[in-house]
Amino acid sequence: MIAKEQYRLDTGAEIEGFEVKGWHFLYRTIETFAPVIFTAVILLICTPMVMTPFKKQLNIEKVFPINYLKKVTSRVFSTWILGTIALFILYFLCFLVGTIRNGTGSISYPILVYSENDYWVEPLWKVLGKSTLLFIFIILAIIVTLQVISQITKNNLATLFLAMFFIIGPYVSLLKGAETTFAWLIPTFYLDTLLITEGVTGALALNPMINVWTGILINIVYSLVMLGISWLIEKKD
Repeated sequence: MIAKEQYRLDTGAEIEGFEVKGWHFLYRTIETFAPVIFTAVILLICTPMVMTPFKKQLNIEKVFPINYLKKVTSRVFSTWILGTIALFILYFLCFLVGTIRNGTGSISYPILVYSENDYWVEPLWKVLGKSTLLFIFIILAIIVTLQVISQITKNNLATLFLAMFFIIGPYVSLLKGAETTFAWLIPTFYLDTLLITEGVTGALALNPMINVWTGILINIVYSLVMLGISWLIEKKD
């Protein structure tokens, strides 16, 4: 089935230069680097922004006549927007690198998508779209985690280190190989968004609950809980 689609679109892996064409290069880059490298870059970019209210371990926003709910919420969502923009810039740069020398490739390139007992073909644009949507909500979870850590430490380097430890650490050390345990209920589990979107992780774990929409839901619930914690810290600070 996939071979027929590749032949029809003239975009199969056997086509010369396939891996380095724009869309295909973006896909392979996300597959290889997004779980750790892209996450680390977003942490590096967003940490200074969540730390802007804190100078010499003092919350300078405490003197502003603004409700603590509004202060924390606006800080989180503005940083979320920044993180999302950073993600799209990374994607664009990857696409540009492949396109400049080798052309765009095909956004309709067929990708195999799996479930527990079946598989089918989806175009690359659809896989990338769902993967990106999941990553955007993972970024929200990252931002609220950064927010809470920054309120506790009030220190730039400490916030960045602890965020790396709590967000990337579990993925590379524990969760990546724990598909059959409770790990799928943890937001960090979904960092490898392409494997989640393609159903590979869920199929290997024989767990249909491991999918894009579950990942989005878990990251939203986690973000709301952490946002509530951030509100309480800000109120008591």
